Amino acid sequence: MKVFFRVELVQHTGQSAEFEKHIGKDARATTDGWRGYNPITKDYDIKQVPSNKGRNFKELHTVIGQIKSWLRTIPSHISKKHVQAYFDEFCYRINRSIFKESIFHKIIQRMVGAAPIYQTQIIRSVTL
Repeated sequence: MKVFFRVELVQHTGQSAEFEKHIGKDARATTDGWRGYNPITKDYDIKQVPSNKGRNFKELHTVIGQIKSWLRTIPSHISKKHVQAYFDEFCYRINRSIFKESIFHKIIQRMVGAAPIYQTQIIRSVTL
């Protein structure tokens, strides 16, 4: 199973709204033992597993640690409108690092699958 990371700043409107937006009713979600998920367990197939100080969700806690570390390197003052762009860049970098062994293969796939580009399309006509 491939895992892609995405961090999105959202205004908290309740867990149910976020689940409805991102998770289908037929999906099985595994979460930690946080009590905030209890109200939606009747509507979603949620398996709650105690975190055990991060041992049960090692990959998740590793990413959270990386986000915290990365955020410390960001200049101390950024406007709220740019925070999501910083998270987007972080996710791009972490996803790229996870799948770096397949980057060359993906480039070749895209090159073979793309329509050809001819010299006349890329050279600008110059009039003297």
